[in-house]
Amino acid sequence: MGGLRLPPSLLLVVLFGAAAIAEVERSVYVVYMGATPPAASPGSLEQEHLQLVASVVTRNAGAQQALVRSYRHGFSGFAARLSREEALAVGKRPGVVSVFADPVLQLHTTRSWDFLRLQNSVETDSTPLSGSASSAPGGAATDTIIGMLDTGIWPESESFDDKGMGEVPARWKGRCVEAHDFNVSNCNRKLIGARSYEEKAAKPSAIRPAQQEQSPRDAVGHGTHTASTAAGSPVLGASYYGLAAGTAQGGSASSRLAVYKVCTSEGCRGSAILAAFDDA
Repeated sequence: MGGLRLPPSLLLVVLFGAAAIAEVERSVYVVYMGATPPAASPGSLEQEHLQLVASVVTRNAGAQQALVRSYRHGFSGFAARLSREEALAVGKRPGVVSVFADPVLQLHTTRSWDFLRLQNSVETDSTPLSGSASSAPGGAATDTIIGMLDTGIWPESESFDDKGMGEVPARWKGRCVEAHDFNVSNCNRKLIGARSYEEKAAKPSAIRPAQQEQSPRDAVGHGTHTASTAAGSPVLGASYYGLAAGTAQGGSASSRLAVYKVCTSEGCRGSAILAAFDDA
């Protein structure tokens, strides 16, 4: 018997199928390029990142679609959808310090307050004296802004009421974004910032629709819980189904909150976390 011979048309189908498979085998990689040059502007850095991506991408889509994030403030770098070969090529370019696959981290609760007390530069009012200025919503700690990198926030919760708080500090330059289910008016003198990052790095799914990722609103609950634990305003008459009634408040109840939604029910992408740090 002779060897198996494939018709040319079938061979073309096989080849195109293999090419399609190769095209989807791309992942998000984070490229770290060190400290931000003192004289560089955010716009010039983004152009530099685009040019670097363009020098290695081999697909027709080009650098603009491959670039996921551009880090231009706290450090220089970017996140991009690349093949393994393209990622290796980027790592060999001048100015690139390291390249690593975008990790997906899971939320965990640790000894957060123990950690904070070990930091001499951080002041908290987790155990304030009765009647002290720091325990009151309008006290001295209102100039403290706590950044929450989590699953977002449910702004209507009483824990984020701004009653008795002073004006937002003039040094605050953050943003409160508009979304299909989130308005600028959802922010106040307590919740002074809310942004979402996750939509650029992950494709929508049945579990996680695209709209959910474009909004700072918390669809999981974890971010709302941690934000109220850190800086929730006093809520009188709180209880667990009528048990243990009392006042619930966060560890630093007079501080303000800036929320950065970097996590979903599927986890927290490293590229989104870095983007939030860069903006904060």
